[in-house]
Amino acid sequence: MRDNTQWASGVEKILYLRKRYSNLEGALFLPITGYEVYRKTGVKAWDYSQAVRSCAFDVKKREWNRELFDALGIPLFDKPYPIGTSAGERDGVIYSYGGHDHIMGLYGIYSLSDSKSFFYESMGTSAVLALHLPSSPALDGYHPKEGSVLAGFEMDDIILTRSFRRFGALNSLWAKLGGIEDEKAFFRDAGRRIEASEFKGLAFLFESDGDFIRGNTHDGEVKLHHIQPGFSLDDAIESTYLYLAVGAYELERSLRELSKEDCAIPYYTGGAITKDSCFMRLRATMLGHSLITLDSAEIGIMGALFSAISSAGDRKAKEMLKAALLSKSSVVEPDMSLLERVEHAKDAYRRLREELG
Repeated sequence: MRDNTQWASGVEKILYLRKRYSNLEGALFLPITGYEVYRKTGVKAWDYSQAVRSCAFDVKKREWNRELFDALGIPLFDKPYPIGTSAGERDGVIYSYGGHDHIMGLYGIYSLSDSKSFFYESMGTSAVLALHLPSSPALDGYHPKEGSVLAGFEMDDIILTRSFRRFGALNSLWAKLGGIEDEKAFFRDAGRRIEASEFKGLAFLFESDGDFIRGNTHDGEVKLHHIQPGFSLDDAIESTYLYLAVGAYELERSLRELSKEDCAIPYYTGGAITKDSCFMRLRATMLGHSLITLDSAEIGIMGALFSAISSAGDRKAKEMLKAALLSKSSVVEPDMSLLERVEHAKDAYRRLREELG
């Protein structure tokens, strides 16, 4: 079915469906995460992460916006729940509330971390940097184009996010243009060549949606500035890596300013690209601190597992899983041999911002 609601918010889709199909049950307005639980247990409820995406949820109060529901003529939904809450039992099976994939990954890190203040960067099709805090900072005027405020996993927790929507596409761009089939080997070998070569400067500068340069290009639009003639494929990859590293630096800086925390905040990373040594060390050097990576192909699934264990109340299983995962984690440290490249990129993008106004 094609219609103009594909990019609408959750509550707008609900209004559309109520208008078109007047006899729909309330259960059919559930997100898929809640609907699967409903089919097994009969409980009709949303988790916090999907409730936020409905645009009808009060993050601070952790409840539905009753005034909005009344104004739109929508019956108020049942109470929403945080991820990791038990969703009932059937035939001896305990069901748990999950949530949106990025937030499930964040819940996995939350379950692992001894610190309740931490960053988690989920690097996939989009790169989402989330800052989890045990209490809400002052957020007046916080309305970034590529960011959000989410409810955390305890009553006072808050999650702040910023993101790059084009992250995966930009990373794979050069392999696709080169007709490369084995991208993993391609980027591994390219990284080795980049580090072994003398730095010649950036082949070009990027401008893309929500990238802290202007943040107002049209959807899907990428611009290149100051293109140097005769650049190689390796030069293009290095310039892309540095562009994304500058973005990570700016994302973290903006969230740190909101957190008001002066102490070091652990920074966890996940995604296939964390296996790329060159990319990760450029990123750690740009940020100026270590990055913690987990040996897990899908952090969101790890979060789902922790959610199930928490719902079952099995503390021993949780501690065993935590110990096993942390034992396989690795730490990426800043590499001073890459500092020249990092400082050059920071300065180049600072000057581009000034140039573009």
